[in-house]
Amino acid sequence: MTRLILALAVIIMMACGSSKNKASADQTQIFLVRHAEKADDGTRNPPLTQLGKDRASSLSKLLMREDINLVYSTDYLRTKHTAQPHAAALGLSVQLYDPRKLPEFANQLSNLKGQNILVVGHSNSTPSLANAILETETYKQFDESEYSNLIVITINGDQKATEMRSF
Repeated sequence: MTRLILALAVIIMMACGSSKNKASADQTQIFLVRHAEKADDGTRNPPLTQLGKDRASSLSKLLMREDINLVYSTDYLRTKHTAQPHAAALGLSVQLYDPRKLPEFANQLSNLKGQNILVVGHSNSTPSLANAILETETYKQFDESEYSNLIVITINGDQKATEMRSF
């Protein structure tokens, strides 16, 4: 009897653990990050530095356990190159969004039920998008030197929760 109870406990724990990072039919998880370190090449659309490429790779490794199924980026080299390693690892394409239309994009993301979503933006648009999704003023603009902030928003029905992680 003890072995049966122990076996059932192990099966239940395994089932709970395997679905931990998968979104339920009603739950949406949105992972918001600023692009990685950019080159100072004097242009408005610089690529990533080697450090930025390494950070994008680290982000991808971190997110592998999150079962991401949609990847969004603004239409800049630095954001697309930050999103691309993870999208490529999952066989996904990077979808573009317009950072000048954050309220509409926030609404679109909030209505994607049962999805885990990566969104790569900028030092100003990433916190602003998080605030638009949360309908609060929780996050302030990131400092230009900050590249390691990861905002995670979980939407479950009408409930929204958020946390800031560092990577």
